[in-house]
Amino acid sequence: MQPAYLTNPPAAASPVGVCPEFLNIPAKGGDALFNRSRSWWYGIEAQGLIRLTRFRRPGNVRGRVAIPVAAARQVLAGLAA
Repeated sequence: MQPAYLTNPPAAASPVGVCPEFLNIPAKGGDALFNRSRSWWYGIEAQGLIRLTRFRRPGNVRGRVAIPVAAARQVLAGLAA
């Protein structure tokens, strides 16, 4: 008989090829998916090509800035064309 801890099936791994909806803007270096710097993303936003998403708790001044992946893919495709 198997021990009880071996009877449960292993947790399913996340599907390969699934991209996140948002990426955290990198503190240094490039982001994980597009390898673009923080200043590059802020520059693209200043030009009006993309709108970065800001997550902040009510009453807080600071929060997190995220890159919407679908919009980033569109911007990069437009720049490549």
